[in-house]
Amino acid sequence: MELESEVTRSDKPVVKKSSKNPFEVAIVNIWKRDRSAAEVIIHIFNAIALMIVGHLLFNFLTVKNITTAFSSVTSDILYYLLGGFIAQMIDGALGMAYGVTATTFLLSVGITPAAASASVHASEVFTSGVSGYMHLKFGNVNSKLFKTLLIPGIIGAVLGAYIISSLEEYASMLKPIISTYTLILGIIIIKKALKKRQEKRTLKK
Repeated sequence: MELESEVTRSDKPVVKKSSKNPFEVAIVNIWKRDRSAAEVIIHIFNAIALMIVGHLLFNFLTVKNITTAFSSVTSDILYYLLGGFIAQMIDGALGMAYGVTATTFLLSVGITPAAASASVHASEVFTSGVSGYMHLKFGNVNSKLFKTLLIPGIIGAVLGAYIISSLEEYASMLKPIISTYTLILGIIIIKKALKKRQEKRTLKK
């Protein structure tokens, strides 16, 4: 008589444990999702900005340069730092006015219009870049409007920088014009900041 060995089987289904943890699965899902054209362009600009920053850090942020920079710190540099800090505080509170505030400050201390414009826009590459990226993450970016303004915005920025740098010899004439322009912008910004919020109503048309 042959003895047959019986294999005992459990009624419960076998659940295979995934080798990936939930964090890895979440990262994979983020990378697999579809991205809008505006998000792709902003990511490209972020990558370029990081490469530039990395290049500057590795080439100029040496121990010798840091020591020299700290030893040459004067009250004028601290004055400029304070002006930039106040301008950024206003920009953070209102969501605008960094360029207006910083340009007005730089012109008032004797900086030429071309140098003031270059300084403000160089710093706004990072401040506005981070703000734009956060708006993108929160879904506040209108992709259609972004595409519409992208090319004209770049052309306008390049032309403005070229014109103001080519008219450097007429800086004394440009200062009153730019100051009047920033004054008008400042008044508009203050009016917008003080304006009472209107209750949102459903529009039928």
